[in-house]
Amino acid sequence: GGFMVGILLIAVYWLGSLLDLFLSKDVNVRERGKKDLLVYSKVGLLAAAASLLNPHGYKALLFPFQIMGQELSINRISEWLSPNFHDVLPYEYLLLSLIVVLGFSAIKLGFTEAGLIILWTHLSLHSGRYTPLFALIVTPIIALRLEGLMKDGREAGNRFLSKVYDLSERIRKTSESLNTHTLPFIVMIFVGVIVINGGGLLGISFLRHGFDEKHFPIKAVEFADRNAVTGRVFNDYYFGGYLIYKG
Repeated sequence: GGFMVGILLIAVYWLGSLLDLFLSKDVNVRERGKKDLLVYSKVGLLAAAASLLNPHGYKALLFPFQIMGQELSINRISEWLSPNFHDVLPYEYLLLSLIVVLGFSAIKLGFTEAGLIILWTHLSLHSGRYTPLFALIVTPIIALRLEGLMKDGREAGNRFLSKVYDLSERIRKTSESLNTHTLPFIVMIFVGVIVINGGGLLGISFLRHGFDEKHFPIKAVEFADRNAVTGRVFNDYYFGGYLIYKG
């Protein structure tokens, strides 16, 4: 049911553009909101239409909501439970960093950014399965404001922030100096070599794939396959996805 996240993201951007169009005092922001509203309307309709191209038709759109309505499962399956803050969680550090950076930054939140933060903070606090998406969504928002804080620090004479900012400027200028077609071409070759080489390069593993025998019943499934074992399997929830994949 995770495909609904894409449609939900488009909806947030669409709503943010709508609010920019009608509530912003900046003429340029209103004009941009008008253009973005049209784009997100088209993309949203296309995404919704594309999601119907499946064996279950419109029922696939209802499936995620049916899952959310199953309180018995939601309250017992680990990935649907709230994060356990008694453990060491990078998610907790990222959430606290977001709060601190927003507090110190002079850059105002736009309607879209505010919607993204509110929605995905809620979802990630509700279920641990949303914490990776939370990280993907809020990291650019934090980075934009950290860049602003670095510039402020540079102007104020803060040496540490100045060095970080100067380094980022040098990296930016180096990137701009590369031909716009050359850099993507180099990246494609690099990734291609890694893929052909089984996910590694120079003894370093970049792309790990496959299943770990310590965590998945690989040999048991192979045994069942060799001996044509059929019928239902009483299994651990953690193994369910693997068994569906192999079966």
